[in-house]
Amino acid sequence: MIRLLLVFITFFFLDNLLVLMLPIQPIVTHYQVIPNLFLTCLVMFVFFEKSNRPYYLAIIFGILYDIFYAGIFGLYPILFTAAVFTVKRFFVGTTPINLFSMLSLLLGVMAATEWIVYFLVLTMTDLRMTFMHFAQFVLFPTLLFNTVFIFVAYPILISQFRKYKKSQGQ
Repeated sequence: MIRLLLVFITFFFLDNLLVLMLPIQPIVTHYQVIPNLFLTCLVMFVFFEKSNRPYYLAIIFGILYDIFYAGIFGLYPILFTAAVFTVKRFFVGTTPINLFSMLSLLLGVMAATEWIVYFLVLTMTDLRMTFMHFAQFVLFPTLLFNTVFIFVAYPILISQFRKYKKSQGQ
């Protein structure tokens, strides 16, 4: 269980570190990249845990996400829990656990969560960004960056989650 928490904490902090260490703004002026490393870790974990532990992790780390990163309190606990529920309800048991099926599932979940965040920020604040501008300069670069990350992190996450599953006796 400690190894599992270390994986989640590492990916939680990697989200922030990548935003700080890999700024794309000086290179390409209008593009923004939003790493979704923790969401990747959480969604992949759903396939390896049969209990309600992913929901607890979604709520706890969602609250931490709101405290450290977001301006709207309660947004990420709801988004992460909804992502866990959707994946657990509709995809676990029907989707094979391989790189390309996980990649497509993760990119779909990321696109949905980013669109929801965009919509809520657009309606609650004075954001002046059209959907096409959001899609072109935020959503597509975000999905491209996270695709590269998934190719790198997939073997690491799968091996850690299989070790966890084996240690739990599932």
